Formats: sequence, C-alpha cells, structure tokens
Amino acid sequence: MNKISFFGFFLLIHISDPFVCQSEPEGRRISFTEEVPIKVMEYHNEAYNEWSRLNLQHGIKSAVLIHIDSHDDLSTDRVLTKPKTTKEIHKKNYWEGSFIHPAVMHGLIEEIWCVFPKDIKMGLFEPRNAVVYAIEYRADEDETFYYFTDKKPPVSDELKDKVSIAEVKVHYVYIHQLPDFKKETRPVFLYFDSDYFGTRELDEKNRPVHRIQKLLNKGVSKEKLDKIIAEDIINVTDILVKKNIKPVIVTVAESPEYTVEPFIPFIKTILLREIRRKFQPSIVK
Repeated sequence: MNKISFFGFFLLIHISDPFVCQSEPEGRRISFTEEVPIKVMEYHNEAYNEWSRLNLQHGIKSAVLIHIDSHDDLSTDRVLTKPKTTKEIHKKNYWEGSFIHPAVMHGLIEEIWCVFPKDIKMGLFEPRNAVVYAIEYRADEDETFYYFTDKKPPVSDELKDKVSIAEVKVHYVYIHQLPDFKKETRPVFLYFDSDYFGTRELDEKNRPVHRIQKLLNKGVSKEKLDKIIAEDIINVTDILVKKNIKPVIVTVAESPEYTVEPFIPFIKTILLREIRRKFQPSIVK
C-alpha cells in the first residue's frame, strides 16, 4: 500500500461493524415470472442486477427499498463498476449479504426500510432510524475497501480523491411499524427473502431463533407449519397493501442457505400467489 494506508484512514472514522466476506455460492440461477415486475431468484444478491436493469432500461434511481428479511444485508464485499449495458448486468456478482451497498453507491437506493420478523433481533445500527454512510476507500491500485458506517468520516484534502461517500437513510422496523406510503413519490423496490418466513439461523447458544424452526424441532407437523406460514404471508402482504405500497418491482429470493429447507417451495408458491393478487390484480383470472 502507499503512504496513505487503510489504517491511516481507519483512524479518521468509526466503523460500526466489521464484516468477514464469504465466498459466493456456485450454480446460481434466476427465473422470471411471466409478468413484470415480479422477479424470482435463488440467491438474493441477484436483486441488485434487477434494480440495475430498471435503471438502465427506465432510468429508475433514488428508490426506497422495503427489505423484508431476517437479515439487513448491510454487509460489504466489493463494489464492482456500475453496469453500462444490459449485457453487463449478470456479470456483476456480489456475495449474498453485500448487494445493497453497491446499489447505494450507484445511486439506485436512497432509503431503506429493513423489516424483520418478530422473532429476530433487529440490525446493526442505533437508533432505529439512522443516516448511514456507504464508504468506498481506494487505498491504492490493488486495494479498495467498502463498508457502511453510522459516522460520516471527516475526509482530509489528502484523501478526498480516494474516498467516495453515499448517504442513505436506514430504518429498522417490524411489519406493522411501516409508515403509510400514500404520499411517497419516489420509486419503491419491494424485496422478499424467504427466510423472513422461516430462517435456519441459530443464536450464540446454537438455538433456533425463528418460531418455524423451533416448532419443527419440537415435532410439529409440516401441515400445521404450512398453515402458520401461509397466514404469516397473507398478513404481511395485507399490511403492505394497507400501507399503500406500490412497488415498481418485486423481487423474491428463495435463499436456500438461510431458509428452513422443507418450506422453500411452499413459501414461494404462497408468496407469489399473494403478490399477484395484491400487487397485480389485473392478471388474476
């Protein structure tokens, strides 16, 4: 590294949480329903590519993201160059938890509502409504660092050509705490991760954190759990309609690495049914 080291820059800022990057899953696939704007994908980082497609084809940017997930996905991996053509889009592969950072850096998203299931402890940042900064620090030709921080770093004249900062509002809520979007004039990206309805995540004592996994471990039948999940999906989508949320795109991620495995097909089927009924009523026969 050159004389302006990463560690020198580190001293100027407060980093809220360090992240360890993980390898990306192999064999990713993406499929589309017949009707836009519903996009169904296996791994949720593909959402970035779909938002980029909207930006390239329709100029959509500065959107509000409603992120319904058991995680906030505010990890960081790397920010690749913004795709300039639709052919370039699927060459941009991010790690699963790091796809929101580049969307913020590239101007696609300017506000995020992280919606957590009631079983899950919410997110990284305090307070629950925070201004967060996406940072890109180009240390030298070979090393660039990316992260979110809730403290805007004071950038010296020496560093100003090496640092890019994008501001984003981040809210941590449960579904009933979402505001009414009736007067919202910005585009809205609506994102579902299947693990919201049943994550396999364990706590520090290796215990399941989501009620579906807890009940499954206790021997509750899949039929009964299917009913609970369906009721949850109906309730969540009903609330979104009552909150006057009108998305320009809906993405649904299967998330096989995080969702309780026996329920992935069922969650997708019921979720797509309710999305079509409530956000695409004209195509329901």
